[in-house]
Amino acid sequence: MGVPAPTGAPTISSANAVTSPTTTITTAQISALVVGDILNITVDANAAVNVTLTAGTGGVVTDVSLTAQLNGVTGLVATVVGTGVSVKTSSATSTSQVTIKKKTGTTNNYDSSVVTYTTFVGTVTGTTKSSASVTLLAAQISTLLVNDTVTVTCNSATYTLVLVAGTGGVVTAASLVSQFSAISGLTSSVSGTSVIASASASVIIKRKTGTTYQTLGEDYASAPATVTISAAQIASLAPGDYLSATVNSNPPVAGSVSAGAGTFPAAVTADSLLSALNLVFGITSSINADAAPTITVKTVLTGTSASFGIRKVVPRVDPVYTVLAQTTAVTAVLETRSYVYTYVTELGVVAEESAPSPATLATVKASGDSVTISGFSAPPSGNYNFRYKRIYRSVVGATTSSYLLVAEIPIANTSYVDTKAVTDLTVTLESTYYTPPPSTLKGLVAMPNGMLAGFTGNQIWFCEPYLPHAWPSIYMLTTDYPIVGLGVFGNSLFVGTTRNPYMVTGTTPTSMAQEKLPMVQPCVSKKSIVSDQFGVLYASPNGLAAVAPGTQDVITTPLYTRDEWQAINPSTLIGSVYNNMYFGFYTTSTGARNSIVLKRADVPPLSNFDADAKAVFVEPVTGAVHYLSAADAKIYTVDTSTSANTIYQWKSKKFLLPQPANFAALQIHADYVYKAANSGSYVTVNIYADGTLVSTGSAVSDIPVRLPAGTKSYYWEIELIGNVPVRRVAISTSVAELKGV
Repeated sequence: MGVPAPTGAPTISSANAVTSPTTTITTAQISALVVGDILNITVDANAAVNVTLTAGTGGVVTDVSLTAQLNGVTGLVATVVGTGVSVKTSSATSTSQVTIKKKTGTTNNYDSSVVTYTTFVGTVTGTTKSSASVTLLAAQISTLLVNDTVTVTCNSATYTLVLVAGTGGVVTAASLVSQFSAISGLTSSVSGTSVIASASASVIIKRKTGTTYQTLGEDYASAPATVTISAAQIASLAPGDYLSATVNSNPPVAGSVSAGAGTFPAAVTADSLLSALNLVFGITSSINADAAPTITVKTVLTGTSASFGIRKVVPRVDPVYTVLAQTTAVTAVLETRSYVYTYVTELGVVAEESAPSPATLATVKASGDSVTISGFSAPPSGNYNFRYKRIYRSVVGATTSSYLLVAEIPIANTSYVDTKAVTDLTVTLESTYYTPPPSTLKGLVAMPNGMLAGFTGNQIWFCEPYLPHAWPSIYMLTTDYPIVGLGVFGNSLFVGTTRNPYMVTGTTPTSMAQEKLPMVQPCVSKKSIVSDQFGVLYASPNGLAAVAPGTQDVITTPLYTRDEWQAINPSTLIGSVYNNMYFGFYTTSTGARNSIVLKRADVPPLSNFDADAKAVFVEPVTGAVHYLSAADAKIYTVDTSTSANTIYQWKSKKFLLPQPANFAALQIHADYVYKAANSGSYVTVNIYADGTLVSTGSAVSDIPVRLPAGTKSYYWEIELIGNVPVRRVAISTSVAELKGV
């Protein structure tokens, strides 16, 4: 039934208590505080707390008002003293600490994890179209003069033209088209009073004015992402502002903007912004010669894959604090440990240990401390024979922690003083999960390596190897359907359910692997489950099923139809194995009791055994089968008497001859020595021809006997009744023929 665990945690007290660290806010510091000041207070590892100071007597911050507010902080204890306000932690551990800071200002925090963004230049993308096209309007053409120099960049080639006069002695749309026609790859035409010039990739038309060129038209089939930063946008920036630029699919690039040279007060100019933009890879930037300078930004990449945008970085404003008061760290080396205890029972030389109690935490000095453990809960009543309590304490290593044995004390002792160093502790707590089995556990079976298995509902439970009192819940497995019974074969556990069977295989509870078998053959009788040399046998609604690792079958299919099998009422089947034979004792729906006996084979040999058993037991030492008779409530043992064999009745199959024949001779090979030695033993032989009894008699020796003449038949059957072992039966059409058998 297992050993119940203690229900109550132990009580812990330390003889060498550690005092809390203390600091003082002086009278001079208090007098410098004003109403509305913010104090930032951190206690131990707790999150910092902000306290806004309120007025005390006289409308100012006083030692009393400050003490009241500090005592409202969790984990803090404040007291008015002669020199000011004393502050300490309410607990004493190796990490006890108090830090009180006063807010003195703010600072901008540009850490990427805390900043936010606003749009400075919305994201634009490049374009892609079938061709580039520039339209020169009539107003532009009218400004052109004869002998003006014009450059035309068509795709990747640049051409220089000196304009000639058209009709009327001036440059006209027609004269331009005429000159453009000499440029390879450029298509031009007059549209009304305008000129349209097109190319497959790019068209750029510029007019030379002095030493510079004025762009008359520019277009690309694959255009970059282009934005213009207005003068108003430039003026909205302040020196030190952070901008984050995103080019194409590259990660954002952030940087600050400086003040323009010679500005007072300092201000961002187009030149200083251009300097910042020139640090961004993948773009080109230029200042436009407008009345109020603007900046044009283009991506080097063209087409729809090109994109560009700028966000303004908004920093988080963080407070700035100065330390007002702070405690010093605890000087003693402290240790946080926990204590548990277990119950130990004894039965002879066998000791069984329970799972541990709930744990109690204690903070003590790592060395030189003494800890008193008490407050043990009383063991439950019952036939447990509790003898000892074992006390364990936690020990933390570099990468692991465990409970080690401190002491084993008599069950009646109510306290223990632990003064042991960690080097004195060597035995590890092994019963962490040693819970008793469920109260509804049933169907226990023994498995190799000291394991027991049982079930309740749809749960499969395993005990700790060689510890039948310990049934850790971490080993428990579940099935999809209610469990009927268990069986064992080798390292495998058969699980019969109300639907599919399962096989669970492994050598330890931690290694058990569960498999749901595809054969839908419910187990209808828990008592029918037995193991033989091939696997596990059990009763299903369709016949006697056989299961082993890798095999599943209904072995009685050649012997019984489903209706014939149901007639023996398989839910009542009680199984046992004797001498490699399966004995299945059953009770029919009318109350009649009988049994079947069969051996494994392609077509299993089947016998019926007249036994009114209502309970069966196979003795593990001798292998003998005992059964309790429902008729006289006596226990019988199968196959134990050498002088009183059970009466058998055996009938052969129907032998079909190719033509009618008359058998004339019969020979019975039987154990006539047994017959002579045991009075009342006999064997009767009946011969049937076409279903009619034609001969009957007792076998007395191996000497052939003659059969009645005058019977020719197609079908012949032989029936034996008696208790003398028979080795062979032979019939023939003549005595001489028997000699060849």
